[in-house]
Amino acid sequence: MPRRKQKTIQLADLQCRNALIEELRKNPLLADYDMDTIEITIKENYHPRINKDIDELIDTLQRQYAANRHSLEVYEEIEIITNTELAKL
Repeated sequence: MPRRKQKTIQLADLQCRNALIEELRKNPLLADYDMDTIEITIKENYHPRINKDIDELIDTLQRQYAANRHSLEVYEEIEIITNTELAKL
C-alpha cells in the first residue's frame, strides 16, 4: 500500500492559534514543550482500489467450485465449504 500524502500546517498560520495553545497548556504532560513550534499534520484520505473486476472473481470461483465439487463434504445434502477449502478454490 503506498504511503498517504501529508500536509503540514504551522500553528502560527491559523486564526485559532491562541485557543489551541491554551487548551494544550492545560495538559500537564505538555508542560515542558515549546508551544511556538506546534505543527498540525494532515494525511490524505485513502480509498482502496479493487484490483480485479468482481464479475471476474465470481466467475473464477464458480469454475473452481464446479471442478472441485467432488472433494467437498456433504451434510444432509448440503455441501460444506470451510474457509480453508474456499481459499484453495
